Amino acid sequence: NLLVKRRKYFSVENEVARAVLEGFFRCTGQFVNDDELCEKVAQLIMEHDPDNVDAERALTLDEGLLHWTPKGALSKLRACMAKRSQLDTERYNPQMLDKAWRVNLVFVVELLCFGSLMFICFTLGTVEFFHKICRVTLLLTDPTASRMTCITFFLLFLNQTLGMMHINSLLLWRVETFIFGGTDAVVSEEENHIMHAYFGLLIERVWDVKSLSTCQKLAVMLQLDDDDLQQLVVEESTAKAPVCASIRQSMYRKGRSSRWIFMMQNFVTK
Repeated sequence: NLLVKRRKYFSVENEVARAVLEGFFRCTGQFVNDDELCEKVAQLIMEHDPDNVDAERALTLDEGLLHWTPKGALSKLRACMAKRSQLDTERYNPQMLDKAWRVNLVFVVELLCFGSLMFICFTLGTVEFFHKICRVTLLLTDPTASRMTCITFFLLFLNQTLGMMHINSLLLWRVETFIFGGTDAVVSEEENHIMHAYFGLLIERVWDVKSLSTCQKLAVMLQLDDDDLQQLVVEESTAKAPVCASIRQSMYRKGRSSRWIFMMQNFVTK
């Protein structure tokens, strides 16, 4: 699942599909957003196929457009535009649909490149992990090695094994994707620029605080994690506290509260 999420950051299929749609609607260089492009596709499909359920749902319900990506909209448009002679050539460029197969080619090439990269990384990681295990085994079975050397080398190997995946970076990445990624859960190039501008403004605000020393400012910036980012962005509602209190009272009456917390409360208060 994590590899699938990471693959989205290597993919440019939506960008090339957007370029095809912009050329089809003759709006290249106008920087039309994805929602407007998908809406244009849905309207065009409804004009030529009024019985199309997906397009009708997308036009009548705003939530329907959230499920349409440029690549998906292009696929629906290609499936509907069987008779392109009926199109107004002044408004549309039907020849762009002849180049739409290149989007699928880009997708296949990306998939092959990403799979090859993952295979190479997995192979190198497996070989190095096996090498480390062999070194630890030889050291632990060496009668001339001191006990302190064996313990130190084993602890270092254990630390490397536990640190293969940087959990803090992964958690921060997920919060950044949740805040800046939007409904597609992918931080695009534009959204990444906004995120960097936000962090730059945050660093500037921290650096302008007169009550903190230079070392404290550096510590704040270096120790920024997912909890700090969530506290900065999410604002706690005043209506939440009474609701949580009533829920806690209801859970206590029905016996659904944590027994461990109840025991610790009794231990402290009694």
